[in-house]
Amino acid sequence: MDPNLFIAFDETYVNGVRARIGGVAVADSGTSNINAPRIDGEGIYKLISPRIQLLDTKGTWGLPCSEVSDLPMNITFVIGGRGYTLPRQELSVGELVSQSGMCQTLFNTPPGVDVWIFGGSLLKYYYTVWDVTQGKERLGFAKVTHSP
Repeated sequence: MDPNLFIAFDETYVNGVRARIGGVAVADSGTSNINAPRIDGEGIYKLISPRIQLLDTKGTWGLPCSEVSDLPMNITFVIGGRGYTLPRQELSVGELVSQSGMCQTLFNTPPGVDVWIFGGSLLKYYYTVWDVTQGKERLGFAKVTHSP
């Protein structure tokens, strides 16, 4: 992967608490959720609720659907000194077909992933511009009216 296409993010806040998670990410409009390195995803889930559990070997996490609405969840990624927030309603991506009553949560932690992938769950809240002009590869985000 071309290192010019990576997004450096400085830190992450979960419910106002600094999570000490930063690194590099790729923005991918073809990815629905967010993929994260296992240790980072697990760290964020611990700050939200100890009830969020790894459900399979593919990196799917979840918790009982009956508990989703009671959980506080506000995650902000700091990119270029600006915060980009995921609202609470993004925590659950819906009930798992294979496990009735269990809701899949936002971050997936597939084995071998060492880079974050910011998918639609974050990108839909921000105007995103990819500029792939030769020698100027860059990505920009801007708030829109429905940004958190």
